[in-house]
Amino acid sequence: MNHNSWDYDVAIVGGGPAGSAAATALARAGKSVLILERDRFPRFHVGESLLPMSSNLFRELGLESVIEEGNYQEKRGASFISECGEKRYRIDFSFSDEVEHPVARHVTRSEFDERLLRNAESCGATVLEGVRAAEFRNDEDGVRVQYDDTDGSRKEVKSGFLLDASGRFGFLARRMGLRIPDQELRMVALFAHFDGVSRESGVTAGDIRIVTREDLGWWWVIPLSNDRTSVGLVFPTDKDPRRKGESDRETLVRCANESSVMREILGRAECAGEAHVEADFSYGTRAYGGEHFLLLGDAGSFLDPVFSTGVELALQSGLEGAREVIGALDEQRSLSGRRLKRFEKLQRRRYAFYRRFVTNFYKPFFRDMLYGAAEWPRITRAMVVALAGYDRPRLRTRLLLWWVFFTVGLRARQSRESAPTSAVTADRVAAPVPDGTH
Repeated sequence: MNHNSWDYDVAIVGGGPAGSAAATALARAGKSVLILERDRFPRFHVGESLLPMSSNLFRELGLESVIEEGNYQEKRGASFISECGEKRYRIDFSFSDEVEHPVARHVTRSEFDERLLRNAESCGATVLEGVRAAEFRNDEDGVRVQYDDTDGSRKEVKSGFLLDASGRFGFLARRMGLRIPDQELRMVALFAHFDGVSRESGVTAGDIRIVTREDLGWWWVIPLSNDRTSVGLVFPTDKDPRRKGESDRETLVRCANESSVMREILGRAECAGEAHVEADFSYGTRAYGGEHFLLLGDAGSFLDPVFSTGVELALQSGLEGAREVIGALDEQRSLSGRRLKRFEKLQRRRYAFYRRFVTNFYKPFFRDMLYGAAEWPRITRAMVVALAGYDRPRLRTRLLLWWVFFTVGLRARQSRESAPTSAVTADRVAAPVPDGTH
């Protein structure tokens, strides 16, 4: 590899959490990095709730002080509430000793993402904002990326490697035909920020509240700082509540008023700004990389946000991608072989781990079991570990989670085979818990 022909060791498309994490790690390792970001920060972005595991990633990135300076709302758990308000279940991150840091944060992404980007810049990364990556091509010594500059001119930069952190935009994935829509998770999300939403008190004040709907959709209520709250409605594409002539904001407010629980939570709260909409946002990829490129975070794959995994998966892939590129640069080799296989394996294993939770969440049996899980402390502890962001838990935890998914799958099959039947109750869903789990 001819380093002398490169403008930078690494070019990164996208300055969100995945791109900023990778740039920070690379710059701290002494590599030259260029970030091409099409927006100017700060900019609005959804996905405001983090997981406790993120604390480990912030520490590895040297971001502890940056996070503390943000004065973000602490999150010590998650509260699930049925639409009728009669069923409740709370995940407390301190309930398992496997969770090293049982406190996470809710963040305003416009501010949070800018902090991460500026940190990467302070570590030595070059950041260009308001520029759009347009074309790329591989050659023997690396990658050439063309981008449209702020003055409208087309420019080219050459680097040893290209990291695509462009999010759902999918700079490389779309051009290379890598993206695979997840047909089992065809959902739509309407969301906006509200001011004046009522909050819980005490240790549950920072909980994300998830209100489950009878149509298998759900609401999120995320308390941000300064009395602002993120509120979102997720529903299956075949159960779209939007009406002709109605704005997304009007739909969101109307649907909230039609729910007794959401009506009580929102009270006299006011919608601050316009509502946003995202559709069919779950997808995978045919490949996470090649000889001179990797797909990071949402540029590679994305899952339904019900368990708030987005930012953590982005940070992890950014760090892991940076490690492999640093190794390849030091060895003066491409990413083919063991480095690419290792990165690909990590991303696919983690994606499959959380996808199993997400797909089961949309099954009535899983929801019934969730609301009854308080009766089984060890099952609850296993759920806590996974939903705190620990995708490689202890063997006992993995076995307990396997039992949960096996039971849900078994009951779902029994229901299909015996249909039509009367509604299945939570008592019938609860299969015997394995020995030693009470």
